Amino acid sequence: METIFANGYMEFFHLKSRSETQNPVFDLHSHNYYELYFFVSGKADWQVENRSYVVHSNTLCLFPPHCLHGIRLYPFVPYERFVVYLMPNPQLEPVLLRPFHHPRHLFCSGRTADISGFLRSLAECASFPDELRELATGARLRSLLCELSLLDFSAGPAAAETADERVRPIMDFINENLHRRLTLDELSHAFYMSRTHLQHLFERSVGISIHKYITTKRMSQAKQLIAEGNSPSKVFFLCGYEDYSSFFRAFQSYYGYPPKEANDHLF
Repeated sequence: METIFANGYMEFFHLKSRSETQNPVFDLHSHNYYELYFFVSGKADWQVENRSYVVHSNTLCLFPPHCLHGIRLYPFVPYERFVVYLMPNPQLEPVLLRPFHHPRHLFCSGRTADISGFLRSLAECASFPDELRELATGARLRSLLCELSLLDFSAGPAAAETADERVRPIMDFINENLHRRLTLDELSHAFYMSRTHLQHLFERSVGISIHKYITTKRMSQAKQLIAEGNSPSKVFFLCGYEDYSSFFRAFQSYYGYPPKEANDHLF
């Protein structure tokens, strides 16, 4: 079953399915919008930046823009989830979107079971008459976000395995320098590791190569900058590309459409 509801600032999904893949892998990605993922039932693994978690029923996942994350489903296990995508909103961010920026992204306290009711209430808006749908959506979305702010942020699943803390400073350095050219030689020199050791350490901990990590973060940043009104001919420079053609090829390959069409695809 799938319920999809969308407007100019939100997409909503209610999905039931199961993985048919014998050897699943993480679908690691990053994007320029907020994501709420409520795991109603089933079992899966989440990779969030360089930490991995096992999630079960009534686990709530909150991801801010540009956070690398991905899920790996257990084969042949049915699972149900709600997913909400929200575009950045200055009116909501100071308070109502604050929980998405908490360093603990996954929550499983007793109150998370109540979130399902708020999500089902939001889903009902899809069947409302046009003149009521937008009003109801805004009101019920704010009720959901208020409920998130009341959760116990100290509760949540522990990491499935100890993350290699040597990788966190490398990720921080990359994220702080996406606006300029980054090379393996520079990273190797900055963190006193050989290129080979650096790449192996990073990929083992994060699940993707340094090059793919940088590209994923830059593409997420680029889409946000374009959404904010910057022209693609300016964005390529702000995202660390030396020329527009390299940026164009990377963007087209990553999203499947050219930079000038970014605002036609909010999510």
